[in-house]
Amino acid sequence: MLENKVYSLECRALGGMPPVSNITVSCGNITASTQSGKIFTSPVTFTRNMTGQHCTCKAHHVTGYYDNNTSTLLQNILFQPSIVSFYIFNTIIENGSFAQFLCETDGNPAPNIYLFKRKEIKAQNSSGYFLFYNKSMSCKDAGNYLCLANNERDFNSVETKEVTLYVKCPLQLTSEENVKNFSLQTGQILSYNFTVYGYPEPDKFTILKSGQVTNNIIVTASLLEPPYTTVHLELARLKSEDFGSYSLVIFQNGLERLFLNFVITEENNLETNINIAAAVGGSIAAFVLLIIFTIAFVVFRKYEITCKKKQIEHSAKETHTYSELSISQQQLDLHNYEAPIINTNLHRTESMETYSNYMNVKGQDNGVSQYEEIDNIKS
Repeated sequence: MLENKVYSLECRALGGMPPVSNITVSCGNITASTQSGKIFTSPVTFTRNMTGQHCTCKAHHVTGYYDNNTSTLLQNILFQPSIVSFYIFNTIIENGSFAQFLCETDGNPAPNIYLFKRKEIKAQNSSGYFLFYNKSMSCKDAGNYLCLANNERDFNSVETKEVTLYVKCPLQLTSEENVKNFSLQTGQILSYNFTVYGYPEPDKFTILKSGQVTNNIIVTASLLEPPYTTVHLELARLKSEDFGSYSLVIFQNGLERLFLNFVITEENNLETNINIAAAVGGSIAAFVLLIIFTIAFVVFRKYEITCKKKQIEHSAKETHTYSELSISQQQLDLHNYEAPIINTNLHRTESMETYSNYMNVKGQDNGVSQYEEIDNIKS
């Protein structure tokens, strides 16, 4: 049966002569009876504290001559687990000492119990209501521990409780870098975070420059999960007198425990200037190449246009000369053809034959020009 769920409880008495006339039921906080009848029905809500108890039903015969008949029902109430208690016997221990954890739960059926630290299972128990964990602890074992319990009633529903363990140990840096170099320019901001661990936490910070206390750098601390603390250094606006070597002294219990050395140097502008000059030089070179390309393109286009213009003029001139020569040749042919007709009609036939003979031999080179042949024909 499930916790806090309403059930219908029924007790039925059968047989008997004469019939049964009285039934009494006792279940948890319910005690009721019937005065005339053999069936009893009632709604019942079960709670976890009823686990292991019995519900009873008694049938009484009307004559009173027979013993009462009794039936029992053992109650097993299922419910999700809860963490009854979770604690460490000593929350603050020395480095190397043993820490003892005890987690107590309930639930039906018996839950699975887990001990976690930063999502890592340190111990577990799946066969009871207690988890005991005993281990020697180092400085980095300090921190938050979590007890978790669930059972098959509902694996998605878990109950957790948390405790914190502190381990006494001197302050240490999380990294091996104990000298830090900053290369900055005047006017820039110095901002740097680093982490230390140890217990008790840092309680004082002092910055020294050339052995003298200085307040130009602000130091703040933020507590994380034990044993870790974040330290923040900040200088809002760097001045020329801020360059130099520094030592950060970190105190624990009022005593000097940890030193961090750092140097602030002025950033070399040579590389920056070279990069700027290279960038400017590259831009100028690109611009010069663009101008040269533009000039070359313009000259080429001008040369191309001039060549085309000369070609057109030359073609036009040749066409004109050919036309003149053709016209002159036609005029010359016409003159040769008409001359005999104009001079006399008596020699028309002869002149035509002579002209025909002339045309047959025209173009041949007899050592005499065409004009000389024409003059001979005329004479």
